[in-house]
Amino acid sequence: MELLIASQSFLSGISPEMIPLLLTFATLFFYVAAVLYIAFTSITLSSGENSKQGDSGIPKDFREQFINAYNKVFSTFNMKPMEDMLTEFMHYSTLNTVKVLEKLGIKKEVTVKFDPEFDKYKGLGLVIKDGKNDMALDVSKCDYIETYSDERTNKKLYRRVLKKASYNIEFLKSNQQLESDIKHCMNCGDVLTRSGNFFDCKSCGAHYDSELLRWSASNVTVEPNSQPASNFMFVLVLGLVILGLAEMITKNKPLGLAIIGIDVFLIVIGVLYFGWVIKSIQPYKQMAAHDPKSSRMVFNKRVYYLIRTLEMARDFDLTMIKPFMKKDLYDKIKQNNEYDDFYVVDLTFKKIIPLKYRIEGEKQIIEFKVKYDQLLMNPRKKIKKSTQKRRYAFYKSVNAMTKINASAQAIVCPGCGANINLTTEGICTYCNASYDVANFDWVFYDAPIEMTK
Repeated sequence: MELLIASQSFLSGISPEMIPLLLTFATLFFYVAAVLYIAFTSITLSSGENSKQGDSGIPKDFREQFINAYNKVFSTFNMKPMEDMLTEFMHYSTLNTVKVLEKLGIKKEVTVKFDPEFDKYKGLGLVIKDGKNDMALDVSKCDYIETYSDERTNKKLYRRVLKKASYNIEFLKSNQQLESDIKHCMNCGDVLTRSGNFFDCKSCGAHYDSELLRWSASNVTVEPNSQPASNFMFVLVLGLVILGLAEMITKNKPLGLAIIGIDVFLIVIGVLYFGWVIKSIQPYKQMAAHDPKSSRMVFNKRVYYLIRTLEMARDFDLTMIKPFMKKDLYDKIKQNNEYDDFYVVDLTFKKIIPLKYRIEGEKQIIEFKVKYDQLLMNPRKKIKKSTQKRRYAFYKSVNAMTKINASAQAIVCPGCGANINLTTEGICTYCNASYDVANFDWVFYDAPIEMTK
């Protein structure tokens, strides 16, 4: 009763001239609350277990060492200085690009000049739990120059310059166990040696997945300066507040009605947009409901790796992608594939929009749209650029769940028990038996049959 009386007293104190200003603040509150809600629900798929990792910050020297090594790999074709800094998927994706550049005799040189004011690095304290992984995002402002040139003549072929760009690095790490827990081989008992994101036994050759026990880079993107868009939003917000104050002081009814109209329009647009975003993250949440330890970030990296491998296989050898898709899909692509003299030099993924997740018989299936930029080049050093929007679908066995291991796990061939690698192999190197990768991880269920570059 007292609350009702207080509410009536508050409402009776509001003059008609205050309504536009109050509605403006209500609009701002709606947008802030919606952004925070979506940011929380879109990333945290499950509560997971308490992290045992200790300090979650990314060491400054690791971050700087990674940037220096990554920017040099495309001009030196040398992956070794950064092999233990990359997730498995990013390692092979980067290696694919290096192979194309080396084949065409092209080197890619990167110059980055970081903004010293923005880039006063203090270590990342913000770590987001994403299934079995922790994810951290390092964002730096910089002037970025990317140059492709002929390795033999040093002739400049293509140059990309971005002023005040965002240099973004995504880091992943398991939140389930410490690296110190992984010490000895389960096959022979010998001490394990770390190799990238794996542990290898030198005595018996066992190959163990380390589940990202150290911070490893899973993606690097360079985004153009988005300041004009943010400036526009700031001016719009500030302008509405100033106009609301002016209307309240001058009691200008037409101005007040205009402000109300703008706020109502913004709220309607916001409701529609945020409703679409919430709908688009439902497939991830459904995936997590079936597989509580699933990681959205790791799934996205699988998407990046397989699409990059598919598009590069169309240029080189389609058998590269055969283990990672349904047989009938592979047969259709093989029948319709026409090799041309343009090679995919690089793919820059812009966004993944999940459309639908379902369980169909013994399969988990997820459909999604992907937008990416591609840079193509032929042996005559002619360059083409394009932006592609395409639909794909992945599937894996309904029983292929994300596993959290008490110790390092060797993924073995069902035929002979030898260790297998889900990223590069589809046939056991010991007994030559083929195995279904979908029993372990995502593979193509559907993809564009004919590609237009």
